[in-house]
This record gives sequence, C-alpha cells and structure tokens, in this order.
Amino acid sequence: MRRFLPLATYYTGVTAFVDEYSVREHGTVNHALCAAIRELLRVRRALSFSFLSLALLSLAPLFPRPVLPRLAHHARAPPEPG
Repeated sequence: MRRFLPLATYYTGVTAFVDEYSVREHGTVNHALCAAIRELLRVRRALSFSFLSLALLSLAPLFPRPVLPRLAHHARAPPEPG
C-alpha cells in the first residue's frame, strides 16, 4: 500500500493537470502537451489492463476446478423402483 499510494497521488495530479490545461485558453503548447500526456495515460491503462489480465490467467491453474460438474451426476434423480 505504501508503494501504491504515491503512484495514485501522481496519477491524480497528472490527470487533474490534463483536465485543467487541455483547453486552448491556456495556449497551444499546453494543449499539445496535454494531448501527449493523455495519450501516454491511455497507453499506460491499456498496458496495465493487459498485464493484470495476463497475471490472472497465469494464476488460473492454481485454483481448483469447479466442484459443481463433478457433483452434477449425484444430483440426478435416482431411478424409480419398478
């Protein structure tokens, strides 16, 4: 948590800067800078998402298989005596 909190603080600060200074009223240089930063943040989100997806997929074999399919044959009604 100690390592995550500063990153979240920086991310919030950068996104606040982009939201505030991305309009042309603050000049074309700030507008272009914010567009570049926005693109970098978009790429970072995509990479973070793909990394998390890959991490979850690599952990999937560690979890036991669902028990329900193995128990499904026990849930069938017993044959009627006849």
